[in-house]
Amino acid sequence: MMSLFNDEYKGIRTVLQKIIENKWVPAGSGNFSLIDHKHIFADTYLYHNQSIRLKKKLTYLANSSIVISASGISFEEIRDNFSDLTLMVNINKNGDEIKLSGSSKFNHLQISSEYLSHLYLLNHFKKIKSDNTVLIHVHIPEFIAITHHLSYKSSNSLTHLIWSMFPEVKNVLPNGICYVPYQKSGSEQLAESTIKNYFNQELTVWEKHGVVAAGKSLEKAFNVLEMATEALKIFFLCRNAAYYPEDIIF
Repeated sequence: MMSLFNDEYKGIRTVLQKIIENKWVPAGSGNFSLIDHKHIFADTYLYHNQSIRLKKKLTYLANSSIVISASGISFEEIRDNFSDLTLMVNINKNGDEIKLSGSSKFNHLQISSEYLSHLYLLNHFKKIKSDNTVLIHVHIPEFIAITHHLSYKSSNSLTHLIWSMFPEVKNVLPNGICYVPYQKSGSEQLAESTIKNYFNQELTVWEKHGVVAAGKSLEKAFNVLEMATEALKIFFLCRNAAYYPEDIIF
């Protein structure tokens, strides 16, 4: 197994365990990516298993390295064997091709099906000089459920909803929620639509699919997931009691 700085490795394991306990990644679903975190890894990613030519040039990711979860591998498995069950994505100098490298123990691994959305968002972070370096995509039932409601199919309506539940929500999500209308999972259209609707929000909601949280670390991204989910749970508790929650006036 690769050598990680102990504190950062413990932090990664802790976040993955919390996500597992919340049951946000059923049946091996969910994925994550980390850019500019190569310093915490030793010479683990030695096996070069494939190259992928990109349709869109990701200029701001040129010469970057990104750690991303592998397709079909559960968070439980990654928690216990992070080095062997993740992939390193190396973007070439032109930003139009990626090379994948991984552990020689598991040379059959394929990149996450949502890799394009991860790359597009991370490229955008670089473009706007955001501090965000981490993305976590999970399937939170409350957020999938709310996107079936006709009144909450926009960034403004969802942001207003969660901000109105309790004051601390706005502290963790000061820029609110990005809402992305339904697109096929793993498609270029989903990645393009995400960037089209994204304005530096901490949380992106993919209609009838799940959410993507951004942060400076896995811990920060998890905090976004946790706070937003608590807010939505309060909304559903109020509705289950047959009343609507009151707004908070900021």
